[in-house]
Amino acid sequence: HVLYRTREFKRCLEYLAELKTAIESQLKSFRDKYYPRYVLLYASAKSYLGFNSESINMIENYLEKEQSRIALRYQLDLKLNLTVYYFQNEEYYKANRILLDIHHSDKWLEKKMGKEWVLRKNLVDIINQYERENYEIALSRMKSLERSFSSLLETQMYSRVKTFVSLIKYLINHPEEVATTEFFQKVDAQIERLPTDKEDLLAMAFYCWLKSKMQREPYYKVLVETVNDVTLKA
Repeated sequence: HVLYRTREFKRCLEYLAELKTAIESQLKSFRDKYYPRYVLLYASAKSYLGFNSESINMIENYLEKEQSRIALRYQLDLKLNLTVYYFQNEEYYKANRILLDIHHSDKWLEKKMGKEWVLRKNLVDIINQYERENYEIALSRMKSLERSFSSLLETQMYSRVKTFVSLIKYLINHPEEVATTEFFQKVDAQIERLPTDKEDLLAMAFYCWLKSKMQREPYYKVLVETVNDVTLKA
């Protein structure tokens, strides 16, 4: 996880290969506990290295064969990550299908997964609706998110998420401004940058989506280039 968080994805995968061998040598109860964690981290590292389709296939096959044996919290994590990988592949309808398959209410999900997990799921849903050109739906869900998470977004810890939410809302309302100098300056002025060795991958992923819109480049291309840019690492 340290290597993953510092974006040393290739070294991370080397250790994961050792972890897989160790897990497979253990009793079934041990494998059932740790293998989902291995799949989640392996698929995520591969995706950031540019092998997004491999990540999709890995999680699809794992869920198809083993879903009944996977603890609920890991099932939900796997499905949300799979949604993100479909989104990165520009397979927005497949992403939407997986989100619909998470058919529990936000209140129920919050009890099982925590408020931050539900916030992430809702943000993924909103930008997926935007990409499907369901702008009214995206705006309606953004307003609902602001109401549901108002107290959380007012805390210092989530100030950057609040900034991202406001920028997405502005983008939905003013799509014609996305590639303009004015919008670039607005984003540049509002985002809070952290030292490169402390930058959060999830925050980078969301802001890369904005960056891709401003540059009129495919999101996944911008994401992979950005997170693997050695000048942006410690």
